Amino acid sequence: MDEPASDGYGNSYPFASARKRPALARAMPLSGHLRSSRGRAARGDLLAGRTVAALAMPAGIAYAELAGLSPVVGF
Repeated sequence: MDEPASDGYGNSYPFASARKRPALARAMPLSGHLRSSRGRAARGDLLAGRTVAALAMPAGIAYAELAGLSPVVGF
């Protein structure tokens, strides 16, 4: 969360934004972390993403079929 704006003399204004963040940082809050992450962590992140996808996709297909919808809707 942004710090409250200040007038430079120790007086802060809690309802004023200190500074605008770039559009990418507002739209995707983890973008700052992605810039500083290391290559070693990327391998583990990719493995975790594939694992979640391997478990979530069949579950989504099954829930779509239980709802009487086409399995494609479960994607």
